[in-house]
Amino acid sequence: MTCKHCGTEIKDGLDYCLECGEPIEDKVVITTVKNIPIEAKPFLDFSGYVKALSSNVCICLSLLGAICLYLSPFMKWLEKTVHGENVSGGLFDLGAKNGDMSIGDGKLCLFAVLILVTGLYMLAMSGRKYIKPLMFCDNIVVRIVPVVLAIVILVLIMTNDTYSNYCKVANISPFTFIGPILFIVGILLYGISLFLEKKES
Repeated sequence: MTCKHCGTEIKDGLDYCLECGEPIEDKVVITTVKNIPIEAKPFLDFSGYVKALSSNVCICLSLLGAICLYLSPFMKWLEKTVHGENVSGGLFDLGAKNGDMSIGDGKLCLFAVLILVTGLYMLAMSGRKYIKPLMFCDNIVVRIVPVVLAIVILVLIMTNDTYSNYCKVANISPFTFIGPILFIVGILLYGISLFLEKKES
């Protein structure tokens, strides 16, 4: 910079002009800021999610809850497969049409599909901090939606005429099947994870 009084060039760091001795009124401090590139976060940070599972109880519980809920319509299919019965069709198809919670009825098949969607919703919420579009999804209302959905679906299934009539004819409790039990366990595990997370924050 130059001295305002005599026009002499002043070296950086000086408080006065070496030529005329006048103090520098507006001293400018020059600092160099390095551009540090911020690494773009991946769309899905799977390795970060796996690491978090070993240290974060809330994430583990919500993941287990999502898995239980997602598998609940498929238990009849799995049982048939384990016992070596000849079953045709894919897992999704048989889970929705012949699962423990969807005994061949059209509405129940729809509910079974909604269970799968709700399970996926829970799964997404369990790893929301590691999925780029969901990173800022910390609103408790958004995270509690799958619990509300799951409870509504469970009530609709249990009060469905086809389902209750099937249980009456077979002389069994609706909760004899492992599907509904797994469904309730899924809701509870996910709900506990939300409670613990809220308590920690």
